[in-house]
Amino acid sequence: MAAKRKGLYEVRTRVTCNLPVNDGQEEKAFLEVLEFLNDLRHQGLGVSGYTHSESRLAVFHGYWWPNDADEPVHDQIVLCTVDYRLAFGSQELSLQVKKVKQTIRKCYRYYGSPPRRSMGCGAPDHPAGLKLLAHVANDDAANLRRQIGASSPQTNLSHRRNTD
Repeated sequence: MAAKRKGLYEVRTRVTCNLPVNDGQEEKAFLEVLEFLNDLRHQGLGVSGYTHSESRLAVFHGYWWPNDADEPVHDQIVLCTVDYRLAFGSQELSLQVKKVKQTIRKCYRYYGSPPRRSMGCGAPDHPAGLKLLAHVANDDAANLRRQIGASSPQTNLSHRRNTD
C-alpha cells in the first residue's frame, strides 16, 4: 500500500459550459466546440481531456425568460467541463476562458442559433456563459483550506486525492 502524502495538491481550474442541443444545427455547433476542446491538448495549458454529458436525450435542461415573456424558453443542455492546470485568478486562465466563450458564440451563430441565457451564467452580456469552479486535488483537505482560505461565493473548491 502506498504511503499517504500529506499537504500535496495540484491546482486546476474547471471550466463548465452549458451548451444547448435542441436540434441538429445546435448539435453541429456542439460538435465544433468539441473539436476546439480537442485542440487544447496541444497548447501547453495542462489540458489532457474534457468531459461532457450525453448530447442525445440530454438529461440537463435550462430555462430562461426572453424580455417581456410570460413563459420560459426550454433548452436541452449538454454540460461540458474541461480542466486547466492554470491558477484560478491568472491572466492566462482569463484569456483561455475568453477564447472558449468566443468559440462557443461563433459556432452557435454559424449554425443559426443565437446565444441565450441558458448557455451559462444567466446574464445577457455573457451569451456563451461559462461557470468557473476552482478544483483542487489534495490529500489533506483541512490543510489546504488553511493554506488558501475558505471558498468564496465566486469559487467552489472541491478536494480529491492526488492520483497524478
